Amino acid sequence: MEHLVDEAEAVDEWFICGPGPMMDAAEQVLLGKGVAKERIHIERFTAERPSAGEAAQIAKVQQQAAGLQIAVTLDGRTRKIAFDGSNILDSVRKAGMPAPFACKAGVCATCRAKLTGGKVEMAVQYGLTDEEVAEGYVLTCQSVPCGEGVAVDYDS
Repeated sequence: MEHLVDEAEAVDEWFICGPGPMMDAAEQVLLGKGVAKERIHIERFTAERPSAGEAAQIAKVQQQAAGLQIAVTLDGRTRKIAFDGSNILDSVRKAGMPAPFACKAGVCATCRAKLTGGKVEMAVQYGLTDEEVAEGYVLTCQSVPCGEGVAVDYDS
């Protein structure tokens, strides 16, 4: 593959789609050739399963967060709901709020919301750019509150 991108700088934007390991390898080759990360666009349709260690860490965070109150803004209305121990999206929907979603795997970004208070941990964030994460956006299907004061806004 490396010989195919010897003139990587001559290409304005790179678009990668395919099996996960191939996309990861292609991205690493491009980065190694000096292509800026913002010029590399990866389209994922599936998410890889977390390792046993990652799954255990996620389960621990979920257990610690169970019962925490979350402020949720959706369709111009803010409600406080209880975190159900899974993820913010499922907690919101269980509370009867019609939060948007499609894949529930962190890929599509349909459940994206702006974190307006507190801190969350996301299992994966494939559907968000680094810029969106820096601006405070989270994927609610992958987000677990890290303590009190978490607030998300689906309208932002």
